[in-house]
Amino acid sequence: MSLRRLFRTFLASRLAAHLQVVGLSGLLLSIVPMSVGVATWMQVEALRREWTVAGPPCRPIDPAAIPAAYDLKQSFAYMGADFAYHTGAGYCADIPERGLLTAATYQVCQFNNAGVLRVRTAGGSYAFGPLAGHRVTVTLRRGAVRCVVGGWWGTVGGRRW
Repeated sequence: MSLRRLFRTFLASRLAAHLQVVGLSGLLLSIVPMSVGVATWMQVEALRREWTVAGPPCRPIDPAAIPAAYDLKQSFAYMGADFAYHTGAGYCADIPERGLLTAATYQVCQFNNAGVLRVRTAGGSYAFGPLAGHRVTVTLRRGAVRCVVGGWWGTVGGRRW
């Protein structure tokens, strides 16, 4: 074998070794952001599952005809909506929409004993009741207001109080 051929073989093997090191380094460096992305996605999915409540729909009532016995003495505003209710307490969260690279969110609020609940949005005014003694979950998504009887917030020994 000639000296020139040996030198080429040596250079080729060195180049192959360097390419392997660069390839493995790139792979290892890509694992870190990928694992952060997967962890974030898992947290968002857990948040969506936690705040998705199934249950029968709340009974709608005319917002202008809320009975006088249900004075809506408690209220708060959250993300462009106004909530008013007779008793109990409320807790809300901003939930990310599904989709790759989207910043869109929707709002979910839970009430632990609202009596009567009124929701005002840019799309109108909605009322539900009577709800005394029931937990309810209100979802504000894409301009629609949805209320279901059920929820976990405000339970004795619950996650949030």
